Amino acid sequence: MSIEFNDVFYKYRTDKFQLELNEIEIESNSITCLIGPNGMGKTTLLYLLSNLYKPQRGTIIIDGLNYINNSFEIYKNSYFSVDFSSFYQNLNSYTNLRLQCIYRQVSEKRINEVLEIVGLENDKKKFKKFSTGMKQKLNIASALLHKPKLIVLDEPFNGLDPGSVITLKNIFTDLNTSNGTTIVMTTHLLKEADSFCTNYCIMNYGSIVESNKIDKDFANLESRYKSVFQIN
Repeated sequence: MSIEFNDVFYKYRTDKFQLELNEIEIESNSITCLIGPNGMGKTTLLYLLSNLYKPQRGTIIIDGLNYINNSFEIYKNSYFSVDFSSFYQNLNSYTNLRLQCIYRQVSEKRINEVLEIVGLENDKKKFKKFSTGMKQKLNIASALLHKPKLIVLDEPFNGLDPGSVITLKNIFTDLNTSNGTTIVMTTHLLKEADSFCTNYCIMNYGSIVESNKIDKDFANLESRYKSVFQIN
């Protein structure tokens, strides 16, 4: 699923910060990382994609459909998560995913499959007892339930141990190649993103200032980041 931003504008009422995205496209069947310093608009962009914020101007087109007018149709084949608010604090992994299955109309047989993939198959703790890494794993398991064509995540590596980071990269790569899933994610881990992402967007003060395929023969993400932000 491709994503197009056409003259998209969003401004916070109590802040000078504003997001402006014009003629920006995220390619279908790509793994695209959004990178940039804190406060540059990456998470705001994800809130717009997740339909939690509405553009004050312009349109977001996902898979050829205007997102505002066709949000339910798009949501059926997508997974958006910018935090962990969709999970119930007093329920364990299995029960949280069972509710997701009911909502998504997915067979509950998928629950044990996806919990095993992320390494939570034996955990019985309530969500409120989870570490940040465990919350990330459950979030990924939830994303895998209905094999979506689009996944949008905010810093999915946050809180994960090195082994889990490797597992997550393999999950994303397999989903992208076998299911044709487009993945959009923010991250500050440039070397990790460089190792498996196919595309990148660099954000600076509410705009995407550079967008391209990752070409390791030309330059890696760290060198492009240093160049854009003039870091020695």
